[in-house]
Amino acid sequence: MYLSKFDSIMLALERTYFIYLLLMVLWLIFWQTQHLLIGCLLIYLIIRVFFLSVYHFPIMIILLTCFSLSILHQEEHRQDLRALDLEGKSAQLDLILDPSDLKWSQNQVNGQTDIQFEGQELTIQWQYFTQDSEEKLARLKQTGSHLHLKGHFNRPAPARNFGLFDYQDYLAKQGLFWQFQVDELELIDQGTQLLLLPSQIRLHILNRIKLDYPGHWLSLHQKLMWNQDSEIYQAWRPGLAQLGILHFFAISGYHIYFIQSRLKSLFYRMGAPKILIDTCIFFFILFYAFLIGWPFGVQRILALMLFKLLKNSFNLPFTNLDGLSVITIVQLICNPNILFNLSFVLSYFMTIILMFYQPVAKQKKRPFQVQFELSLLCLLFSWPLMVQMNFSFNPMQLITVLSVSFLFDRVIMPLMMGTSLILLFLPSLSPLLTSLDHLLASQIMLGSWDDLLNWSQIWTGTMELTSFLLLYLFAFLAMFFLTRSKKALATMMVLIYFIIFWLVPICRAYDRLTIIDVGQGDALCYQSAWNQETWLIDTGGHYLFDPEKKGKIDNQHANRVLIPALRALGVKQINGLILTHPDIDHVGNFIALGQTIPIDQVYISEYTFQSSFFDQVRQVQNTLKINKINILVPGSLLQVNDKIQIASLSLDLSLKDPDLSNDSSLLCLIQMKYASFLNLGDLSLARESALIKQLPQWSANIIKLGHHGSKTSSSELLLNHFRPELAFISAGANNHYGHPHIEVLERLQAQQISYLNTGYLGAIQYIDENGGWVRQVQHLEKKD
Repeated sequence: MYLSKFDSIMLALERTYFIYLLLMVLWLIFWQTQHLLIGCLLIYLIIRVFFLSVYHFPIMIILLTCFSLSILHQEEHRQDLRALDLEGKSAQLDLILDPSDLKWSQNQVNGQTDIQFEGQELTIQWQYFTQDSEEKLARLKQTGSHLHLKGHFNRPAPARNFGLFDYQDYLAKQGLFWQFQVDELELIDQGTQLLLLPSQIRLHILNRIKLDYPGHWLSLHQKLMWNQDSEIYQAWRPGLAQLGILHFFAISGYHIYFIQSRLKSLFYRMGAPKILIDTCIFFFILFYAFLIGWPFGVQRILALMLFKLLKNSFNLPFTNLDGLSVITIVQLICNPNILFNLSFVLSYFMTIILMFYQPVAKQKKRPFQVQFELSLLCLLFSWPLMVQMNFSFNPMQLITVLSVSFLFDRVIMPLMMGTSLILLFLPSLSPLLTSLDHLLASQIMLGSWDDLLNWSQIWTGTMELTSFLLLYLFAFLAMFFLTRSKKALATMMVLIYFIIFWLVPICRAYDRLTIIDVGQGDALCYQSAWNQETWLIDTGGHYLFDPEKKGKIDNQHANRVLIPALRALGVKQINGLILTHPDIDHVGNFIALGQTIPIDQVYISEYTFQSSFFDQVRQVQNTLKINKINILVPGSLLQVNDKIQIASLSLDLSLKDPDLSNDSSLLCLIQMKYASFLNLGDLSLARESALIKQLPQWSANIIKLGHHGSKTSSSELLLNHFRPELAFISAGANNHYGHPHIEVLERLQAQQISYLNTGYLGAIQYIDENGGWVRQVQHLEKKD
């Protein structure tokens, strides 16, 4: 069919309009330049409006106006909330609890609620560490009540290392600026609450799908079919994410389409008219959405179903893309914060891909080819988003996704639906489900892929904006050429896409030093240009706070703090690890790190080798991914390469000196293009003078102060000798040692030495580029 020039322009705008919207959403999530981008988005939408017919024009103008007003109102409200100062304020709150809004995690429960406080409406996240009776907790979970809460407000904790999940920012994007820590919780029984009646009906139905034993199959079933979380599902989640199939086991529009198609097929066989079928299915899905808590994907499907019902009933002149566009803007008007929700973004991405690929799929006769191309496109568009969360990319996920995609429609979903039917209507047959539990408990599905996935994993770290945009450019081009049956060009775009992913970790032409914020401790990562080498000086570490486990190392601290921070920096393996001395705040994370990330060379002092900590290392040595451990005797100097030197000062190890551990600290000098960096461990004032005598040839214009800025280190003699331009301090926020001490800071100020403290700023990074500059987690600043 011949298209006029006007029709061609309008078709192009139809196709690019929503894609542009999604690009804006992505930018808003990761780079937060929201005012400029929202302005660009509105300008584009207005341009598109002028190419619409008279039927569309009033609708789109109204929607765009409402959207603009909603954004302005939202921003004004945000400013008011930011201006509030509620830190540490005590309060007593009364609220009516809907149990379906609660999230349980071991001995903690939390939820969201809207309150009035000091004349201001605000939404808060509240949390309570449960120490109550089983009867009270069961009542809280099952029935809902009028609650009386006593507690205090605090700000959510921000991210303290580069690229990691920022809980404060995450909540702020939902309009939540304050948490409420509940100290006392009292349930007030006021009889049946009319407001809670729908919730109690929902809970009554959902309780029918739960059995007394928490099986693996049932846990996946409850999440996939009923949006119910569990500890077993949380244990499966990392494995499912590594396989790239996590989205299959969380309710989305894809699952609703499957249920919808099966119901349609059933009703058609019964001979029901189409309008009746569509109406019945719509109300069924509406009730189902109520049961599962209204996920974004289900909201979209419901809105599209209603749109198609109205369109077919009244012969409205709208396309499916018009419907999706209107639904999107209505959702944004109701809640602009969903722009920052990853589920919202991925949900609409998949819908757009299906919408553009569907006409092509109908022309192809090979189902496997359609499934392969569709899975590939979904991965191309979701990988960059997932990399920003997981810092890694695995091309082998294409195989796992294809395998599960093939089984999902044919095996998994029918079994899941059958499980729901058994639990709801034939509970006497529920013992049959135990065989599925035994199959999943053996973890056959995950175990067979584990080694292959680890081998093919590419750790990218946090991507730069340029790489991110290039990936989406070539993903769009691949989809464009596939929809036009130009396979050679599409293949070329996919290959370039993979090459970009492969180049991301190595396309950095400068050295960088990162002082990782591990709390009260030390951990420093040095990465050379083009990612040729990665070195780590100390690992940080904490003791457990549990009084019953006093003196035991917190082995999970590395998994919570150090390892994610290294992954965000793109660290796949460590060429060299220097453990300065055996204090736990410097080496406590070593065992967990060595069990997770391969380490080629470890350098320790003779004192560390003889310490009780290293006795613990020997007990688990077979589990460590370490090639060699090198021991430096006192008085030795090791030139590792043209950039790194390690020294162990002369020391009498027979002395019974309480500072012997600190004074045994290995020293490290790193020479870069624009700077020389000196790491001092916990060296004391007396040993600093020994450093100057034994290594007079060393010079550095950047130093990391010894012993976290304690007054027992960083003497005037040391500062006068090296005359550094910049000093780094690694200390915990609000630590009870008082680090850094005021005396040390006064010494720095007297010599006009700039300093940066992780306790105030979070992680600090020196970039050896263009004369050298420094950035913190929250700020940028040039090094003078």
